[in-house]
Amino acid sequence: MNPILKWVGGKRGLLPELRKHIRLDRAAVGRFEKSVRLDREASYFEPFLGGGAVFFDLAPSEANYSSISDMNPHLINLYNRVRDDVSMLVQVLTDLQAERGVLGDDRAFFLTVRQAFNLRAVEENERSLFTAAAFIIINRLGFNGLWRVNRKGLCNVPPGKFKSAVDIVRADDLRAASLALQNAVITCADYETALERYRPLAGDVVYFDPPYIPASATSDFTSYIADGFTLSDQEDLAIVARDLVQRGVHVILSNSDTQLTRDLYGNLKIDGKPAFDLHEVQARRAINCVPGKRGAVGELIIVGRMS
Repeated sequence: MNPILKWVGGKRGLLPELRKHIRLDRAAVGRFEKSVRLDREASYFEPFLGGGAVFFDLAPSEANYSSISDMNPHLINLYNRVRDDVSMLVQVLTDLQAERGVLGDDRAFFLTVRQAFNLRAVEENERSLFTAAAFIIINRLGFNGLWRVNRKGLCNVPPGKFKSAVDIVRADDLRAASLALQNAVITCADYETALERYRPLAGDVVYFDPPYIPASATSDFTSYIADGFTLSDQEDLAIVARDLVQRGVHVILSNSDTQLTRDLYGNLKIDGKPAFDLHEVQARRAINCVPGKRGAVGELIIVGRMS
């Protein structure tokens, strides 16, 4: 199924590769030598949810349960509303769509919604159907699915180009997402807190998609939240992932294909043997101020070695 958001760093284009390492279908397990089986007794964890392309592709309704989390409170408010109040959310979006039609100016509509979002969601700390709907509109009509905030936490995503009409409601996608989320525990937390609260057991599956190690000094688009994700954070995550593998948890990570990434995960060992296999893939990226520089970039799918 389709994710409900366009997200910077989203995994939609890499799903065919990721499916080789995360499987839901019991009957398909033997097709890939190193694929991971997520059966009815397993649980699925995704602590850096973002746009949720992998979660929604798996739609792990047959899992014991899913624990999904992110540090973006506005994103988590949206997913909670989609799960619990999807019909009312669709109605709010439909009403806003009508206001958009009356205004007749997508740029002005976007800026009005963004201003209202900043007032209600950020300054007044409101978590409501309106702020969830506004978050969707900012995503639909903003620049290339970018989510960005300033130091005060105010959204400053620029408007998109509006070359063609964009459906801001997409009711069918929202309803399908609501069904997929029914068995999910949704938490606003950093990955360590989320994993401590809902501890993965042997046989469970954890997919990490953290803010990437920048491929260059000018490519850091990972400030999804007010606080960045530092090199020390990357090192801590690698150790956490290794420890999970050691406990029998199936671990899959995504990150940029840099020498630092390779060293970070390639040097980790369990009982003297490499803890991870590194798989090279190419991913298409749409964020660059120069359109000609957008295109395929090297990434790694990092898979824990199971004994």
